[in-house]
Amino acid sequence: MNRDKNGKGNKNIRSNSDTDKTDQNKQKRKILIAILLAIIIIILGLFVVIHHAPPEGTSRGTLVKVVLDQDNNPVQGAVVKLSNESCGNTIIATETTNNQGKAYFYNLKYETYYINVTYTVNGKTYYADGNAWETVIIDDSLIEVKNFLRGYPENVLPRGR
Repeated sequence: MNRDKNGKGNKNIRSNSDTDKTDQNKQKRKILIAILLAIIIIILGLFVVIHHAPPEGTSRGTLVKVVLDQDNNPVQGAVVKLSNESCGNTIIATETTNNQGKAYFYNLKYETYYINVTYTVNGKTYYADGNAWETVIIDDSLIEVKNFLRGYPENVLPRGR
């Protein structure tokens, strides 16, 4: 028990050592809280990195190829070929566009693919982008790519609406 200036005991008066211990405890709590916050931030950062960039070939996505005419209308019946080679020697899938001008390729690994679009009507074949193989990188759960068919008479294409 501490004594006041009259020599009487007083429970409310603290010694310097009690004050020092309280200050030390407060300082320790501040350090502990700072460490815990740092650990939480690191864990959240790792979670974002791990879930944002999956290893190539392990995650899967969908490619939607949209084929439009010169007036931005959907083209139904265009053939879309998917390859894993830039020259298109190996076709891994072929789809035909629906009435919205869309061809869907599901469950594709996160990789680089190549697509080619053709449309045949009255025995004549029309190509999107000069019959080139277009590079598409699947790196998200849904990728949509648009093409415009050019160089054909407008009246030969059925409208996909």
